[in-house]
Amino acid sequence: MNLSEQIQFSKSDLADRRGIELNSVHVTGAREVNWRSGALGCPKPGMSYTQALVPGGLLRLKVG
Repeated sequence: MNLSEQIQFSKSDLADRRGIELNSVHVTGAREVNWRSGALGCPKPGMSYTQALVPGGLLRLKVG
């Protein structure tokens, strides 16, 4: 997915999870990043992840 597609997917996912209207989800920041591992910046204790660069995005969403 490109960054625009990631934004639309993430906004829709957040709205569905919260049971809110899509138009109440706003993007406060978005940029392309290369994550250092398959953890995508959010490693969970006890898990192992691919140790390779993973292209993706860093999105900040706000409701309300």
